Amino acid sequence: MRASFSRSLPLLLTTVALATGCAEHTNVARALLSPPGDSRQPTIVVRPDTAASNARTLIGPAYHSPVLGDVGSSSFRIERDADAAASSVAPVRVMLALANGPFQVWSPADLEVELYPGDRPTSWSNRLAINAHGDTLVVDGQQVGSDIRLRSTGSDLGVQLQGKRYAGDLRFLAENGKVRIINELPLEEYLRGVVPAEVSPTWQPEALKTIAVAARTYALFQMEQSSNRGWDVTDTIDTQVYGGLSAADPRSDRAVRDTEGQILIYDGAPILATYHASSGGHTEDASRVWSKDVPYLRAQVDPAPDANTAPWRASVAMKEIERLLKSIGYRVSKISDVSVIERTPSGRAETVRVRHSRGFIDLAAAKLKALLGGQRIHSTLFQIARTKTAVLFSGKGYGHGVGLSQLGAASLANDGVAYQQILYAYYPGTQLAHLQ
Repeated sequence: MRASFSRSLPLLLTTVALATGCAEHTNVARALLSPPGDSRQPTIVVRPDTAASNARTLIGPAYHSPVLGDVGSSSFRIERDADAAASSVAPVRVMLALANGPFQVWSPADLEVELYPGDRPTSWSNRLAINAHGDTLVVDGQQVGSDIRLRSTGSDLGVQLQGKRYAGDLRFLAENGKVRIINELPLEEYLRGVVPAEVSPTWQPEALKTIAVAARTYALFQMEQSSNRGWDVTDTIDTQVYGGLSAADPRSDRAVRDTEGQILIYDGAPILATYHASSGGHTEDASRVWSKDVPYLRAQVDPAPDANTAPWRASVAMKEIERLLKSIGYRVSKISDVSVIERTPSGRAETVRVRHSRGFIDLAAAKLKALLGGQRIHSTLFQIARTKTAVLFSGKGYGHGVGLSQLGAASLANDGVAYQQILYAYYPGTQLAHLQ
């Protein structure tokens, strides 16, 4: 756990009342599990444990691949303490870039700059160019050290960087001639840039609330797992898509406000609330994707199966597959066939066999998907055919299939299902709680 998170006061969690908010439902809506438990739960306190987790990155499908730590034994622990003082959550640290500069920064108001962490900020002009020379930052031609932080002195429009606007602080670090940029901002403000970047703000309010709670929980989990790196999440599908203030929309802003502080917990700790675009009709087990057994991320028939077909097709030349396999070290030549030899219980391809003139190689279907690109091979829920020169993929779904389906949430919300019920359906055994 990173220092700034552990220094925060205890996080108070109170269970959220489980009001359904539904009138007439379709058969899909009526088939959902009723929200478990009694809404009149005692106040519970989440305290960060003193032992930091050893987080590690597991390479999985390209859509929302989580950074997994010890999911079943989070370094959060629960203590019943109704008299504990309220607290705030540390800022979320979003890694925006690690690249060569210069980077142009602009604000409608003057920029307040901390040249060294903890120093008194000074007011600079409202437009700066930031670059790196070795491990030293260069701001408008002036060498200023390896680590600076800046913010707008008085504008709700935030700070503009490379055409996007961001709330909170922008932190710049020099690393071997490159600039690492991290946006640090409050959790609720961060969600204003996530929800409309992940799904359309035109979706039903209950769907937007569902995504808001899942995204908040996911971010909090990653904050708890980020002790050995200088950031919590990225702004891409590697974690959650984040568009800053430029993505904010009044409709998704309302969903964030209406669910403010609400997260999902399991066994007293924030859950790994993974989600994806479409399950293809059946969600996948986390153990099949990241070799990690997670009790609330088990394979199941999607609660909205008809909304999750998302059919797709792709044709890939055998010569291209051969070239890509060679690029990662496989000794192959003249590929003659590609076939699925093992599937998971959800129907997804697990192992693929590639036959070539020297024999054959077996590789994980997720690895082949990543190699060919998630924009082309949308999921591992595919069938394979071939012609003389190409492999034909036909599949359903989009993403790894673990946890919540965004299209499923949209469909259930259209049926009148409340966001609490949608969350419980996709993360069975979890409980809604409230950060105060």
